[in-house]
Parts: sequence; structure tokens; C-alpha cells
Amino acid sequence: MKLSTVFAVIAAIAAPVLAAPAPEAAAEARSELQKRDLSVYICEHENFQPPCNTVFPPFARCQPFSAIGLTGFQAFRPSQGTICLWYTEPDCAGTQSDHIVYPGFSTVPVFWQTHTASWKCFQ
Repeated sequence: MKLSTVFAVIAAIAAPVLAAPAPEAAAEARSELQKRDLSVYICEHENFQPPCNTVFPPFARCQPFSAIGLTGFQAFRPSQGTICLWYTEPDCAGTQSDHIVYPGFSTVPVFWQTHTASWKCFQ
């Protein structure tokens, strides 16, 4: 058997083993990593004055704003690469905010300080 034929047979056998992972698997692995990196720093007072909490919201899942663990909020900073949305109604319904991204708001617009009922974040 010629060397080129041997090489072709070995290459044909090894190709599936050496192939890159399926795009779906790579996206799923990336999503799992992103889900762990999702966080938001929220403070009751403007300019990130305490009391404050770092919240790790569930990835792309709506939650009541009461889940932040504060009585109100005036400063909101998603981690870099995180996008959050606020909603005026429970279950992420009603009026939706614009995308909120890093560095967020050192002073949240007054409307959203008093009208945010639910929220979700994703990347």
C-alpha cells in the first residue's frame, strides 16, 4: 500500500475524533458559564450608598423585584456583559425598560424606582 493511501485511511478514521464540537454543544457550554457570571449590584440609595446587595438572578427568568432583598432601590449595576430588563407588572409584563447594561445607573430614573414590579437578566 502506498504511503499516501495509508495517510488517507488514517485521516478518514481520525477526522470524526478531531472534529470541533457541535455548535449547539459549544453554545450550551458557554451558556452554563455565562449563567454563573450573572450578577447585579443594587443599592437602596443613589451613588451606590448602602445598604446594598449583590444579587445573582436566575438566567433569563422573570422574578419579582422583591427578590433583591432591599426595601427599594436607587442604584443598579449589572456585571459586565449582563443585560437586565425591568417591567411594571408581575411576571415580566406591562411596560418594559430599555436594556440596562454595565455600568448601570448610579441614580435609577424615578419612574423605575417606584414602578418596577419584576425583572430578568441575561447575557
